[in-house]
Amino acid sequence: MKCDGYRIVLFGYRSSMHLILMLFLLGSCSLQQQVIRKASRTLLSDTSVVHAHLGVLVVDCNSNDTLFSHNASRYFVPASNVKLLTLYAGLKFLPTVLPGIRYKEIQDTLYLIPTGDPTLLHRAFQDQPVIDFLKQQQKVILVSNRNWKTEAWGKGWSWDDYRAGYMAERSSMPVYGNTIRWSQLRTVDSSKGYFDTATVILSDPEINWNVQLSSHTGLRFQIQRSLCENQYQVTAGPEMEVERSIPFSTRNLEAAIELLKDTLHKEIFVGSFSDTNSFRFIQSHPSDSLFRYFMHYSDNLFAEQTLLMVSNQVLGYMNEHILLDTFAQTILKSMPQQPVWVDGSGLSRYNLMTPENFVWLLSKLKQEFGMERLRRIFPGIQEGTLRNFFISPNLRVFAKTGTLSGHTALTGYLYTQSNRLFAFSIMVNHYGGSSTSVKRALERFLTEISHL
Repeated sequence: MKCDGYRIVLFGYRSSMHLILMLFLLGSCSLQQQVIRKASRTLLSDTSVVHAHLGVLVVDCNSNDTLFSHNASRYFVPASNVKLLTLYAGLKFLPTVLPGIRYKEIQDTLYLIPTGDPTLLHRAFQDQPVIDFLKQQQKVILVSNRNWKTEAWGKGWSWDDYRAGYMAERSSMPVYGNTIRWSQLRTVDSSKGYFDTATVILSDPEINWNVQLSSHTGLRFQIQRSLCENQYQVTAGPEMEVERSIPFSTRNLEAAIELLKDTLHKEIFVGSFSDTNSFRFIQSHPSDSLFRYFMHYSDNLFAEQTLLMVSNQVLGYMNEHILLDTFAQTILKSMPQQPVWVDGSGLSRYNLMTPENFVWLLSKLKQEFGMERLRRIFPGIQEGTLRNFFISPNLRVFAKTGTLSGHTALTGYLYTQSNRLFAFSIMVNHYGGSSTSVKRALERFLTEISHL
């Protein structure tokens, strides 16, 4: 008989051990052939991907056998699958609890050095140890931006997305996720015998920046912002209740300091100081809570700041370019193909990865940090971004999604009904239809092999 191009000849067993070994080989062969048939029947022939660039790799985590490979060594734009690389860097180099701020007290002055922690005043994190610490201070607060050595936007980001909530600017001390949450609430009063509509526009946090309210009602609630300034044009819409998150221009530390002043009701100054010895840390939150958040919700700012925090930890300053060059020569050198990795979130289309690289990374994650921890960090079915990816609630998948216009990726772990653990990476680039049809094709394939 043949299996994947190799001929297995059965002849004269002289011991039961030979028989057991041969049965094991036949079983592995059968499993591989089943996956190949299911891929051919579902994924490879699906009209939504047949004209696209498709790369697939499925590996049995226990035996390390390749069960299915299709263009697995070719490069693809990975979109938010890049966050898996960022996760690995964070798990490997960040401490168990995040450093929220570095501080040093000298006489009547409190010196602060930001650490890049994105949980500061973030709405998803109710406990704020750094804010509690700063509220107690009676000293003059002086903040340095000395360890910021990069730009607010990543390499290859689409500049005209600067008003989109998913493209918040990076900074050494992000506050409120570097976004302003705008909300519109329309109320109707019929007590006077006619309908009287009132519209309330709110911002969270409240800001003292230039805000102009349009005199007319638009087709939808809309916020416009100048490219490099925090000047806003607000147009009310017909929605009864709606929210929009709009990034603000960080202007290095300037915007963060203005917002912190209003929050703390204290004077805060930006300054420089040369002596950085004997600084202490205020811890903020467990690092896994940071990883879980950006993995579940594909939060770009959290991923970017994770990479910058790693840079600060490894290099002593925040510069992802130098950090990634260092990684390419060290911890990623043994990847099957040399990756092109330029940012922490996957917003850049300059990123290039292969399915083989991602499955290699999944193996490293499992080996170094264990599946129990990874299952708490990765979204499962009906969680985070997987909630909109899968229809079936029955799959046991823990994976990271990736989506850009014309690009969809899914990389992670699949438990089969017989409790086998597969690592997989599926990348689809340059398709012309909707992402929904591509997602359904991927779901059908994973559902098929989950029955093995």
